[in-house]
Amino acid sequence: MLSFFMWSLFAIESSYCHLPGGKMPQAGPARNTVFTGAPTQVRRRKSFLACAAYVCESLLCMTSLVKDETVSVRIPASEKKVLMASARQMGVGHGTLAAADITEGNRRRRFPAIEFRDGCPGRVAYLVASRWPVWLIVELVEEFKGDIAAAAAHMRKPAALVKMVMDYAGAYPQEIEDCRMLANRRDFEAMRKIIPGLEQM
Repeated sequence: MLSFFMWSLFAIESSYCHLPGGKMPQAGPARNTVFTGAPTQVRRRKSFLACAAYVCESLLCMTSLVKDETVSVRIPASEKKVLMASARQMGVGHGTLAAADITEGNRRRRFPAIEFRDGCPGRVAYLVASRWPVWLIVELVEEFKGDIAAAAAHMRKPAALVKMVMDYAGAYPQEIEDCRMLANRRDFEAMRKIIPGLEQM
């Protein structure tokens, strides 16, 4: 069965981008890029959550790197103060945080069985009112060879909720794949600290 030790490791690490000098990547003319080596070099990559050279592990980072459309919104002054304070606390721009909040809102409207929590990478999608992240449910369903009803019975959750989770994973496959890659990588690195001679096959 699935290793819940892997999940515990997955949940405790930092969720921010790691770039030279500890700086957050900024939006600019070059889109769909990640930093490699020298700060002036960039390399195209589809995934922003599991970069090879410098790890971008946050949906907030992805929002700051990819800007497709601009939307102007009006919010009460009190809410703007809360937004600005939260952005300062998190070390990101208030526009980046607002974009992430809008993205989460849109996704939750489409998939009511999904909620987002702070974790790694950044904000992680979970089955609502449970301890199950979406990527872990996807792995469970795969273990049951695609039998959603059997997986739901194992989780003691309604099959309709698990079906919506799988629909979400189908709508955002890269996000789920990145979460799984990060979990597998961290699991190996953590075990290697305990067993220095451990090799990955």
